[in-house]
Amino acid sequence: MIDKEIYNNKSHLLFPFFALFLLFVAVFLSVSTLNNRQDPRSRASANECSVADNDLVKTDKDKELFDLVNKYRVDNELLPLLWSEKLKNSSAWMVQDMLSNNRFSHADSLGRNVPVRYSDCGYAYIAWGENIYKGSDNPQNAFNWWKNSVEHNKNMLESNITEAAVSNKGSHWVLDLGAASSTTQSPAPTVSPVTTITINPSVTNYPSPSINISPTINLTPNPTIINTDNIRVWASVRFPGIGQFGNKSPQNLSRRITVDVYDSVNNIRASGTNFLQYDGKDLFSGLINLGELQSGVYSVKIKGDNTLLTLVVPEFQEFDSKKDNKLPIVELKPGDTDNNNVLDQDDVANFTTEILDCLITGCSGNFNVDLNDNGDIDIIDYNVFLDSFAKLAGD
Repeated sequence: MIDKEIYNNKSHLLFPFFALFLLFVAVFLSVSTLNNRQDPRSRASANECSVADNDLVKTDKDKELFDLVNKYRVDNELLPLLWSEKLKNSSAWMVQDMLSNNRFSHADSLGRNVPVRYSDCGYAYIAWGENIYKGSDNPQNAFNWWKNSVEHNKNMLESNITEAAVSNKGSHWVLDLGAASSTTQSPAPTVSPVTTITINPSVTNYPSPSINISPTINLTPNPTIINTDNIRVWASVRFPGIGQFGNKSPQNLSRRITVDVYDSVNNIRASGTNFLQYDGKDLFSGLINLGELQSGVYSVKIKGDNTLLTLVVPEFQEFDSKKDNKLPIVELKPGDTDNNNVLDQDDVANFTTEILDCLITGCSGNFNVDLNDNGDIDIIDYNVFLDSFAKLAGD
């Protein structure tokens, strides 16, 4: 009986050590699994660049940004880039990865840098580069941001780069650039007739895109327009919350502005749109071409994205085709989220919804709610929004 009791007591003493042993094994296996997961190459599957077929299609927005880059290169006496299907695959994979994993980095969620991803996507490169952007679904905004960034601008104007591709998902953009080996070089694309590309004839030994231009263009002058001239205006606008009385260093240094011109009975006679540049102090300024318009006296209204239409005062402005006509400074009222030129309960609902979305996904470049463009949502944005309601409706 005594021996049995002693044996039972020893068994109870061994139980804690056995439990600790099982715990140690479990921890070891967990650490081993974690290490395997942290190895990006072990996580990457054989199809780490596979994307949906519709993501490989060049969309209108893709083409618009691609054409902006090529025009910029040509303006700087560089050859335009060819479209690469393999780089389209790489950029499509990357933009989806950024969106799905809420990332903003050139290293993807598998831990791959750009050259590794290019290789995995079947692109044999001799030169490479990548621009990414998050904040707006407008191709021009992405291009302007890259143009105003030294390193991104250098990528777009790199002479050793010969081809590229663009992919877009909402406010996320990826521009993948490269120079491929002869085995992966993409064929020359067919350029749309609306795109005019002038290449310095002294530059040789480069593949050039084929340009198809319709040989028959019939121009019929409008007999009702007489004595018209090309009118340009110099516009300057101020946004509440930005400049000398707010954020002096906005993240986006250009804003799309539209100028509408009306006659004495309030019929619109001309309109022009351009991206105005921030002057580093208070205003967004620049030239806007109104096209053909008779010199004379008109009323002018100005608006930006999601702002109320605002009358330039004094009410009447005189335009002269022989000079750039300078308009008085206008302060625009933001908050018109549905662009109906009225601030109402729908705008409040939209503003609130977008704030909640931004708090989750980030708001950089979202002019709808980050009204002072500092990359954060704060009480200043709310106050700017409320201040706009003092006007309620555009002019």
